Amino acid sequence: MSAKTEPGSTASRAGKHSANSVPTIEAPRLTQPISFTVPGKPSGKGRPRFVNGHVYSPDVGNFQARVATFAVQAGLKPVEGPIAVGVYIYRRMPNSWSKRRKALMPGLLAVGKPDIANVVCACHDGLTGVAYFDDQQVSKDMGSSRVWAEEDKTIISVCRTEGI
Repeated sequence: MSAKTEPGSTASRAGKHSANSVPTIEAPRLTQPISFTVPGKPSGKGRPRFVNGHVYSPDVGNFQARVATFAVQAGLKPVEGPIAVGVYIYRRMPNSWSKRRKALMPGLLAVGKPDIANVVCACHDGLTGVAYFDDQQVSKDMGSSRVWAEEDKTIISVCRTEGI
């Protein structure tokens, strides 16, 4: 016995995709971000160290602690759910540069150490327990950049995402 299907039933469309059958992913809605500035030179997340059978990652220059301190001062409190984080690094121009070069460079992308990915990782670890309970909650990168400026500082923006 063969089963008959009507044209338009799900059985007749098996293996085919129509505009209605493809699931849509709703874009996350962001709440109002809270931004704060961490003054001073940023440092990247240190490499893991192994001592007497224990593993730890050093907080180079106490950067993670400074991130946590300024986040608390900005009024951040740990929340559950997905979080979006943006990290914007401003690096001081070297004293060896001429006045003319220094006048041309503010706002242009900067290269060098520390690695931008390691600074972002250190920021995420510094915000753990302050802006969120676990850095696995960071589900959206609002952007990260490193540019030349008159002074060293890091601006961090954190907001809750909805609709994910």
